[in-house]
Amino acid sequence: MHNELTTLADNLGVSRSEIVRLAVDHYLAFHAGRGANPNRVAELAEFNQLVMDQILRRDFPDLREQVLDAVDKRLGKFHGR
Repeated sequence: MHNELTTLADNLGVSRSEIVRLAVDHYLAFHAGRGANPNRVAELAEFNQLVMDQILRRDFPDLREQVLDAVDKRLGKFHGR
């Protein structure tokens, strides 16, 4: 964890202590109800996925497979899948 803190602090131009303070602030805000609501985030993600799939199927059926392939590539690139 020390290396990650040092790298992040160096990249942001702040001290490791400042990174820890920010992390604690975010953690406390989240648990005080000021963070993202995981259920709401999941609901929005599912809605958006459903709507986009319906639009692709209806208006751009020839592009649907290309879009799904691009999604898989982005999952690998940005999320390690």
